[in-house]
Amino acid sequence: MSPPPITIRCLNPLRPVLDRVAPLLRRWAARSKGPSEDQLRQETSYIWGEARNSEGATRTARVTTPNGYRLTADAALLAVQTVLERRPPGGYYTPSRLMGARSIERLPGVSAIHVE
Repeated sequence: MSPPPITIRCLNPLRPVLDRVAPLLRRWAARSKGPSEDQLRQETSYIWGEARNSEGATRTARVTTPNGYRLTADAALLAVQTVLERRPPGGYYTPSRLMGARSIERLPGVSAIHVE
């Protein structure tokens, strides 16, 4: 195993502080509540993105999705299903490389991506 990058090693002096804060953060996270089942079913998220190339041309994309918690769970399941079905070679994949550029549109309750 290779040594961690220099940026990670620079954090080693903070480890004692992080070790003391971590239990507090875990307790805080355990007390927090996620959305109710009604919220998971009814809430909508609106995602907007913009890209600009070196010539200054701009494209804007919008998509409507279910609640972010629901979207995350459905996307994780799609990723696992894709890996099990396609058995890609080992390595790192972005979601678009693994599942396709418009894979989000295959998730339940997601609109088509509108590009302007």
